[in-house]
Amino acid sequence: VADYIRSQPELSYFAKLLDISHISPRSQSSTSSLLGTYGNFMVFVPTNEAIKTYLDAYYGTDNYLLDTLPESLARKIVNICIIDRGTKVALPTTRISKGYMIEATLSGLHLFFDFGDYGDGTTILVNDEGRVIKENIPTNNGFVNVIDHVIQQRYSTVTGLIRLTDNLKIFSRLLDITSWGDSM
Repeated sequence: VADYIRSQPELSYFAKLLDISHISPRSQSSTSSLLGTYGNFMVFVPTNEAIKTYLDAYYGTDNYLLDTLPESLARKIVNICIIDRGTKVALPTTRISKGYMIEATLSGLHLFFDFGDYGDGTTILVNDEGRVIKENIPTNNGFVNVIDHVIQQRYSTVTGLIRLTDNLKIFSRLLDITSWGDSM
């Protein structure tokens, strides 16, 4: 995965973020080193333009310098894009269903997928805004998917995830009625 991302000029910003970011705040290993090892990864890589747009909006400036990005923000951007399937085989997007992915990203969040025609030939939407523009690029340790937005956190609570899942509507209502959802 890491070698493929490095080989693509339109993904060079993400490659740099992989080198800057650590797997976790307690780790000295870069995320790039993780993606350069054996594994079963699904990665949703934002284009250079998507990262530039995100950083300019985040910092309220034009042409934010990527070299000055703090490691913590690089980690936040990168880790929400990577699903490590562990010993399970990496999935192509053709095997993903509408709704939340069971496996969490490296940041611990679950991505939401929607499918349809979005007017520009795009058929997959990640977390309501990231359109997959190139999908299922095979690598030795997983699949790379290129998207047109930096992935943002959709919902941060278990209750929020349950509330949005069609086959859990009754359970969601019970959580609200009993106030158990507040303690989750």
